Amino acid sequence: MIIFERKLLLLIAAIFILISLSSCSSRHNIAGTIYGFNYEGDDIKIISDYQVGTLQIRIVRHKNSDCISGYQDKIELSGSINKDTSFILERALQDIESCKTKSGTVYVTPVYMNSDGGSAADGIKIGRLFKKYGVQAVITGGQVCASSCAFAFLGAKFRSIAHNGKILFHSPYTNGISGINCSDKGDSKWLKDYYQEMIGNTEGSLLSNRTMDYCSKKTGWTINSDTARIFGITTE
Repeated sequence: MIIFERKLLLLIAAIFILISLSSCSSRHNIAGTIYGFNYEGDDIKIISDYQVGTLQIRIVRHKNSDCISGYQDKIELSGSINKDTSFILERALQDIESCKTKSGTVYVTPVYMNSDGGSAADGIKIGRLFKKYGVQAVITGGQVCASSCAFAFLGAKFRSIAHNGKILFHSPYTNGISGINCSDKGDSKWLKDYYQEMIGNTEGSLLSNRTMDYCSKKTGWTINSDTARIFGITTE
């Protein structure tokens, strides 16, 4: 009887320890997906959380012992791109202290992207902003970067898509009385020029042709990470 009681006490103690350990761990999901990070204590903090309409932009601080500052800031964007997006992103990028190591290496700022799009002009404005600050654009698992979000994605210095992330391109359009009016190839030389500026003449020309093949608000040329790599859309 005594042996049984001791075993029972040991079992209860083990269960209590497991519960205690599990309660110390938290979960941070990247905006726009169920993917994210498990963390302990204050290893991850949300520094800022901007919301305009359906758009959410979060600045998330991750502890990183490689950085002299002790942390690295990351940006999470989820929702429809609007006229305020580029303004918020530029202010955020101005305020973020880049992660520098003791050896002099500088880590670029990652921007996780999940969006159904917005205006083409705003997407290109963000793309040029990404180029200016040399960010890393990431479409992680479960995220979709469509329309003007895809235009913005191309401006980043480093671009990656997770195995089940998606990027979608379609023709720019205007809203008409009877539906949408898509640009034709003659009217969209500006888009081809932008593509070529960001990813090169050959890849930019090919991407321009694929983009203009799809006239739709919701659907388009939708590709995954492996296809994006072949077409020069990603850098890794």
